[in-house]
Amino acid sequence: MTVRFTKVTSATALAACLAFAACSKSDNTATADSATAMGKVAVRDTAAPAMVDPAAEAKTNADIFAVVHTANQGEIDAGKLASTKATNPAVKAFAKQMVTDHSQMHADATALAAKLAITPMMKDSGMVKDAMKDQKSMMDKKAGKGFDEDYLEKQVSDHQKVLDFITKSINDTHNAEIKAALQGAQSKVQMHLDAAKALKDKIKA
Repeated sequence: MTVRFTKVTSATALAACLAFAACSKSDNTATADSATAMGKVAVRDTAAPAMVDPAAEAKTNADIFAVVHTANQGEIDAGKLASTKATNPAVKAFAKQMVTDHSQMHADATALAAKLAITPMMKDSGMVKDAMKDQKSMMDKKAGKGFDEDYLEKQVSDHQKVLDFITKSINDTHNAEIKAALQGAQSKVQMHLDAAKALKDKIKA
């Protein structure tokens, strides 16, 4: 499943990323989520994966989609920044790929949320606040090897968090379509994580 997030003022990800969290056993259907998803979406379009554990913030299907939105948008924004600020060609290429992949994931997740009539809701999210701090920190860094290394370090940590989140959510959600989407996102996020780790080790060598 792919969920995207709009532009943010925070650094990565995410987390990622595509990202899903635990669904509560008492509120795990699209109908229940839709009933409680009133008002505007609490997740800003300017969100990104953050230092906060995403699984700790997600309790309903609406929360899950909010986390996914935050992770995908964070990856998109961080990738756009790194694709222009990174100095290593391989890092630039990786960043551009993150923008492409997470934009598609965002579109897919958004479409599924609409189909299930679920409005992403996450009020007073620690993820969003941390993401904004991360984004500002990356924007303030000077271009160079240090920026490249920091970007990849964040990519590894954020994708790992998102992967853990997705894995847990696959077991927790009772909605078949959400479960299938999470399983699809799981392999993509694992691929991103492996690539980030390999590239991080390569540029440090």
